[in-house]
Amino acid sequence: MKKISLPIAILGWILTAFGVFATLSCFSIVGNPTAIISGFDYAANNAAMTAAWMIGGRSLGQAIVMVIGLLTGNRKVLMAAFIMRAVTETGDMVSGLVFGTGAPILVVFVLLEIASAVWLGVKAKDE
Repeated sequence: MKKISLPIAILGWILTAFGVFATLSCFSIVGNPTAIISGFDYAANNAAMTAAWMIGGRSLGQAIVMVIGLLTGNRKVLMAAFIMRAVTETGDMVSGLVFGTGAPILVVFVLLEIASAVWLGVKAKDE
């Protein structure tokens, strides 16, 4: 197994935990989707339920890719996982700004994810 730097591994596991929490919240196993999107009414209609399952599935997929990258030490898989998270959270930020529910902390995560992806890309070229 290749060695992944500790800060990148810690960030990866934090993002994995967020992904699992989002999945469980959106599938209403623990909590509810309002933990992810304020004012979200899971039982309102089929469109809201479909959106919740889509967000949950997206979060679960990204968490699985991140875990595979972390456990195997595959820098390219891990880089792809960080890019997926950065793209997703950039979209979340934009929609938050448009609809007034933005979370400024996402800027920090997006920057960390982009920096991690770039660092992993540089390290992958050295192999």
